[in-house]
Amino acid sequence: VSRCNSLYSHPDYPDADAVSLAANSHLAARGSLLINALGIFNATELAVIDMNTINESPAPAGKLISQTIAMPRETNANGDIFGGWLLSQMDLAGAILAGRIAKGRVATVAISSMSFLNPVSVGAVVGCYADVKALGASSITIGIEVWISDDNQAEPCKVTEGEFVFVAIDDSGKTRQLPSS
Repeated sequence: VSRCNSLYSHPDYPDADAVSLAANSHLAARGSLLINALGIFNATELAVIDMNTINESPAPAGKLISQTIAMPRETNANGDIFGGWLLSQMDLAGAILAGRIAKGRVATVAISSMSFLNPVSVGAVVGCYADVKALGASSITIGIEVWISDDNQAEPCKVTEGEFVFVAIDDSGKTRQLPSS
């Protein structure tokens, strides 16, 4: 997501921090979204923003696992890439990482959160970045972000994020323990 100039650093708005914190507190109590000059935030999960890094370009969390090009056959009725296609790309990327950790077969057992942040256009290069959030006895929780780049954008744009849970399975499809590191 491209960042706009922030009210935080504008000399005409010295109280922007206080206003924003008050808005965050109010919205957090309601579990609402906060939309400000920096983008869209879930107010219940809003972290303190490091003012020293606020003007840096955004970067994906995790490691690039897969990359592909969004093709015309994957569009919805509005001409944008269908969200289900993006979800399947995320599931594939998560399965690749989970399979490496499990050293074998895995199955997706849950998608505990999913957010579609921006539309994806035909021709965009779609990259899935994954980061292990938690390991259980047989389960692996992975945060996955999808970032796109295309000729019309100066910098990559985060379009989707979600948290996927995989479980290690044996050849007969039964749950098995993760191997020790």
